[in-house]
This record gives sequence, structure tokens and C-alpha cells, in this order.
Amino acid sequence: MVRVQPSGQGTDAPCRWITSLGRIAALTSDRDLRMTLAVVHSRALDGLAAPEVTVEVHLANGLPAFTLVGLADTEVKEARERVRAALQNSGLAFPHNKRITVNLAPADLPKESGRFDLPIALGIVAAQGGLDLQRLARFEFAGELSLAGDLRPVRGALAMALALQTQANPARALVLPAANAEEAALVAGIEVHGARHLLELVQALRPDDPDDPTLREPLPRALPPGPGVPSALPDLRDVKGQAGAKRALEIAAIGGHSLLILCQYDLTRRGLRSRSPPRSRTCGRRSTNQSLFAPTHRKPPTFIRKAAV
Repeated sequence: MVRVQPSGQGTDAPCRWITSLGRIAALTSDRDLRMTLAVVHSRALDGLAAPEVTVEVHLANGLPAFTLVGLADTEVKEARERVRAALQNSGLAFPHNKRITVNLAPADLPKESGRFDLPIALGIVAAQGGLDLQRLARFEFAGELSLAGDLRPVRGALAMALALQTQANPARALVLPAANAEEAALVAGIEVHGARHLLELVQALRPDDPDDPTLREPLPRALPPGPGVPSALPDLRDVKGQAGAKRALEIAAIGGHSLLILCQYDLTRRGLRSRSPPRSRTCGRRSTNQSLFAPTHRKPPTFIRKAAV
């Protein structure tokens, strides 16, 4: 309430009081907003592209509810139950008495799969003051949560890493489940971290507490997989040249087709034959994934010559 002084006294006092009250209200609202709003960066998957998605989590008073908006598919909407169970089973607080609103921006971009489970869970923890918002803004997160809080792999890890690499200054690092981190680490020029459980990220991103002497555990950086052990089996890469024959072998192996190669050089024929897909059985019957090789000591039949022309 503002007290109005009688006439004859200073008329500037009510204005000063109103200004002071406005500043106090603004400071209070800013402090409350910082405590109840958290922003987490992530990425969607659109074909081979990985556009950036901002996950905004807001906690408000009112009837308890968990609303998720932003053109989310069914898999994304089901994240509400996974996130709630993961937080509770991990020993983290879930705001049952709050109205939770999660916005996936931009609103006109379709979102699918469970890749937003991890950003939503971290946003809820951060909105309650459990994470350092400045440290949180340095990363991009993607990962599906189990009901126990474990991180499960998602599709498009390489696409997200490539999209982050194309930015002018990739100031943010990428945090993925450990099963995806090695694949994303193959992209040069970006920083990739892997995690296996939600608590690992909460421990690494928690705010400084002078009363808690426990040291913060940094996120381990993912490294690309080393060179594989060379296989003892014949490899198609050992065949020099013969691009058409190797292409035919690849198509036959992928589509399960029969293959007939007519070659006048016995060494080439045997080299290709040893690297052809072996015979197998599928659904209780012999599949057509076979390679038929025959030397050409004589001219091929007429219909083959006409087809070649």
C-alpha cells in the first residue's frame, strides 16, 4: 500500500515509494524466475540433420500437473513417466506439488524418440536449484532414461556431433550415453562426454556448496574407438580394381540375390569367390544368397551377349 501525503508536503515521496516497491518486486520476481526456470540444450533428429532444440522447464504453483508442449510425438510425451520414475529411483526430488511445464522449442519442429528424457530430467533438477545453470549451459544433452536412471543409447549420435561441428564456434560440448559417446567422438573438433547414469551428471553439474566437502567429479571425456583387430577372413578390399564385380557382390549380399559371374581369369574368379557371402539358411529353408562362379573358356550364351549389349 502507498501512503499519499496531504497537500503542502512533498509530493515526490509517493513516486519514490512506488519506484522502490517496483524495484523490490522486480528483484523478487527475477530471483523466483531463476529458481523455477531452467533451460537445457539438446538436438532433434530430422533425417540426416540434427537441428538444435531448447528444453525449457518451468515450475509454478497451482494444481499439480506435468505438461509437455512443443509438437512432441507419443514417445516424447511418454517421457513424463520415465523421468518421474528415474528421479525417484535415483534419490532425487520430484516436485509433486508443482505445476511442471516443459516446452520443446522451436514449436514447429517435430520431436520424436526418447532422446529428450535426459534434458527434461536435468531441467527439473535444475529448476529446483539442484544444478549450476552456468555449467549446464556449456553442454548439449541427449539420452533415454530407464526407470532406474540408467542412460540408454539413442539414434543419431553421429548426426548430432556433425551438426555441432558445423557451428562457427562450438562452445558447447556434447553429453551422450556411454554407448553413443564413442561413435560421436569420431567427429573431430568437438568435445564429447559419456555417462551411464543420471546421478553422474547431477554430481558433475551440482552447484558449489561450502558445507559439502565432497569434490565434484568431472565428466569423463569420450575417446574414439581404436583400430580394430584385422580379420583373418578374406576381405573384399584386397581385390584391386574389378569395381563392377565388387559392386555386384555387394548388391547380392545386401539383397540376398543369386549371382553368376563369368570370368576368363581363374585367379580373379577364385579371389572373388572366396570373398563372396557364404551360404546360409533362413526361416528353415535355403536362402538364395549364393554366388555362382564359372570360368568362361567359351563364349557366353546368346541371351547373355544380347543383355550385355
